[in-house]
Amino acid sequence: MNRLTVALFATMDADFASVLQPYLDGANAMLKPYSMAIEVFPTDGTSTSPRKLSYTGAVFDAPGDPGKVRHQAHVAVPVGRGIPVIFCKRNTDDAKGSGFEY
Repeated sequence: MNRLTVALFATMDADFASVLQPYLDGANAMLKPYSMAIEVFPTDGTSTSPRKLSYTGAVFDAPGDPGKVRHQAHVAVPVGRGIPVIFCKRNTDDAKGSGFEY
């Protein structure tokens, strides 16, 4: 079976615990027909828990925020492996700033 390696990160205030296992289960279900599965690179050294990044607050799609968070992941694990997956708060309503999605 082929493995798709991901490196897990989370911002300081992200509620990743409630979505981590469903994310992994869903990804594995989608990859199974292709004889693939998710492999988690241990960004915190030993476990599959996401490495915490010092970013706090919502991450907006506009230029700046996603790049800052991605850069923090690279600085935290400069010789990592796999595709970075970053759990964070996202603002889904740029106009009013009232709708947050976790």
